[in-house]
Amino acid sequence: MTEPLPFGDGAFAAAVSRLSLMIASDPEAVLRELARVVAPGGPVVTAVWARVEENPWFGEPRAAVAAVLGADRAAFALVFGRLGDLAELVELYDRAGLEATAAVLRDELRPQSAAEHWRDLTASIGHFARLAETLSPAEEKAVVAELERRIGASGGIRMARTLLLATAPAPPRQA
Repeated sequence: MTEPLPFGDGAFAAAVSRLSLMIASDPEAVLRELARVVAPGGPVVTAVWARVEENPWFGEPRAAVAAVLGADRAAFALVFGRLGDLAELVELYDRAGLEATAAVLRDELRPQSAAEHWRDLTASIGHFARLAETLSPAEEKAVVAELERRIGASGGIRMARTLLLATAPAPPRQA
């Protein structure tokens, strides 16, 4: 992710990074390279998950896995929430030479049950899908029971999910 892109300066009208900036070993370099390949004034946009503590949608299931299966089995997706503080994300843009505007995006999911939430995660999030493939039926049942203990049985479950969005125009090119 931090290697130079095989495109000329200003080759694109815009660049979007959806959740990948969190996993880059040098996110500042990634932003500088994105800005290079975007035409001056074109938007460089990133979305990252907010910190786990602000995302019970992801954090509570992972905590349930840790409680039932141990910390080692719950160590997946450790970058979830990296750069998950709004000021930290804006500072990263600034260091990369971009003047960012940032926003917090929140939505609320209302699964009918902890089991439904688990099914949705294992069907849509690769980290959970890979873990689920390794679980015995008894382990999965225990994880869902722990998740239910953490978020509630059914009905009024409200799961907050938070993303941070930053955007900046690509700077003018130096002559």
